[in-house]
Amino acid sequence: MTISDVLRAIKKHWIVEIVLFCVVAGVVAGLTFTATPVYTANTEILAQYNSSSSTGDSSTTNQQQYSNGNSPVSLYPDLVKSDEILQSVIDNLGLHNTTTGLRSRVSAVVNDSSSIVYIYATDSNPKQTVRIVKEVVKQLKKNFHSSKLSEVEIDMLLKEYFSTHQMMQRRDFQSLCGMVRSTAMIHIRRICQEGKLQNLGLRNQPIYVPVPGFYGTSRDQPTLR
Repeated sequence: MTISDVLRAIKKHWIVEIVLFCVVAGVVAGLTFTATPVYTANTEILAQYNSSSSTGDSSTTNQQQYSNGNSPVSLYPDLVKSDEILQSVIDNLGLHNTTTGLRSRVSAVVNDSSSIVYIYATDSNPKQTVRIVKEVVKQLKKNFHSSKLSEVEIDMLLKEYFSTHQMMQRRDFQSLCGMVRSTAMIHIRRICQEGKLQNLGLRNQPIYVPVPGFYGTSRDQPTLR
């Protein structure tokens, strides 16, 4: 087939090609003009730190680290997407949404080397987007103010608790430490990662007991399974 043959074939079917081009262009244009616009709002906040957990040197407060190597600021991404925070945002703003739906539209970005947390939200309504960001920040501050206990103070409470109890559930930890659910779960997860607590129950129905050697238990005590 020569170039002349190709040109003749194109010329023969030029009407079909033009029609196809117009159809494709129309579909693309239609999708572009009918797509719902998405707006993004964001703000910056300073991470909340427990002053009671410092060692007395104020210069170390912003560099506070949990004993598992994480800094308090690293808690924010999980906290922003927690059911408790999201449900409070939905209820207070009267959103017609579920926690699952809202979870995909909010996020937090942190940098462990600083105390700044960036909060983001998206919505098809620009004003609603701003309201969501403000309400998320409000609920975050409320959540972190729900408990001023340091790691040491939490450990002391747990040692006293396990002196009279063999096991603990999440709601017991909440009541003991005076924390809201999401904050309690973050601390329980941290303590488990540090190897101080272990879950003997199911993933959705956890039952926590001390790892031998912690919270008044003997290191010689066999590890429960």
